[in-house]
Amino acid sequence: MRFLNAPLLPVSLIVAIAGLAQTFPTIPESLARANTSLTRGTTIPSGSGPTLDSLLTDTDVIVRGVVGAPRSYLSDDQRAVLTDYPLLNASILYERRGLASAPDQAAQTLAVTLLGGEIEINGLKFSDRPGALPALVRGSEHLLCLKVEEGKLLVALSYFGAFAVGEDHLAPLTPKDGFAPEVRRLPTEQMIAAFKSRAEALHVQGPRRP
Repeated sequence: MRFLNAPLLPVSLIVAIAGLAQTFPTIPESLARANTSLTRGTTIPSGSGPTLDSLLTDTDVIVRGVVGAPRSYLSDDQRAVLTDYPLLNASILYERRGLASAPDQAAQTLAVTLLGGEIEINGLKFSDRPGALPALVRGSEHLLCLKVEEGKLLVALSYFGAFAVGEDHLAPLTPKDGFAPEVRRLPTEQMIAAFKSRAEALHVQGPRRP
């Protein structure tokens, strides 16, 4: 199995080079050329992580739920692997007002989409393993700060909006050093309430920038 390493790119840079992406081979093309399974890894970006206010400003929906069985598939341009994780018995704790494409609040199951996963094409596997946000573990409970894009629920700020729900406190899933130390200063339920009230306050102050 071959390994490909590439740094995670900021969203603005990804958008800027989107037009150039068509010059790169798709995942099926890469597997066909290599004639072997491939793994693409990404590293954690350097520099300081965002503040919680930055995270919540980028958040459209805050959801709490238990992770179900994931489903991985190719993106529309076939150059990335995406994985949908259903959230069982999902509880929407916050939804930004004026959201143009809100999820169905009556639904008992929502799905959050993460970049990365593993697929098989013609007997060859392609694994994409972003270092900044590990795969969600089936059966685990999470608090997720999400943004709505093109009908999908994505993790806010790409990978910073995912937290494991523990008995004592929340824990960020991203292994970024120094990110969100304050989430461990309050018990779980108090911190979740603080997330909700702070998101409400930030979005009352002004609309989220696109």
